[in-house]
Amino acid sequence: MHLDEYQQYDAMGLAELIRRREVSREEVLEAALTAIEKLNPSLNALVRTRYERARQESQKLPTDTLFGGVPTLSKDLLMGLAGEPLAFGSASLSQWCPRKMRY
Repeated sequence: MHLDEYQQYDAMGLAELIRRREVSREEVLEAALTAIEKLNPSLNALVRTRYERARQESQKLPTDTLFGGVPTLSKDLLMGLAGEPLAFGSASLSQWCPRKMRY
């Protein structure tokens, strides 16, 4: 999937393409990463990337769910990800990682 094709779809459209097997989730993810690399230098919207983990995680997710295989971004405010800093937008917390919860 080329970047210009990727940009023509919203999340629902991408999910439908994946469900119909017109594109693979790997192709969609790589297009999303290409968009980040192309656009983020001027937007400065992302302060951290986790491309390899995203590639690994995408293989574990089912594609038959509503947004299965559609890449998403996570805002560093309310939701912690295992092993990832959670700074709440503060430079002073940029390296703080929440402890893994045990149930």
